[in-house]
Parts: sequence; structure tokens; C-alpha cells
Amino acid sequence: MAIKYSNEACRNCVILPICNGSCTQNKIEAGLKNTCFLSMTEDAKQDYLKARVNEIIKACIKQKIHNSTQK
Repeated sequence: MAIKYSNEACRNCVILPICNGSCTQNKIEAGLKNTCFLSMTEDAKQDYLKARVNEIIKACIKQKIHNSTQK
């Protein structure tokens, strides 16, 4: 488990809670690089977060509509 969180770039990344440090096998094969193993720029990470938040909001709205029609 140490290799999963040994990368400083991962530990300081805004999407770590979502990506969970990427695939450990990829890290082992790539060596101990201090970079994003998903090759995402900071802008791409922000775009990913926005898209994920929008997905969650849409799912919540859909569930709320579904629940209201079941009453």
C-alpha cells in the first residue's frame, strides 16, 4: 500500500479522493516518478471535478424526481 501513496504529486492532488492514486501496477512499472500517472494537467483535473460534480447533481435530481413520482 505504501507505493499507492508514496507519490507526492498524488498526495497533493485535488482528485486523489476520486482516482485513489491510480493503478499501483502502473506506478510499479513506471518507477517512482513524481507526476500524475493519469497524465492530467491541473486544468484537466479541474474540468474532471466539474464534470463529476455535474454527474452527481444530475443523479440526485433524477432520484428526487423518481422518488416524487412513487408517492
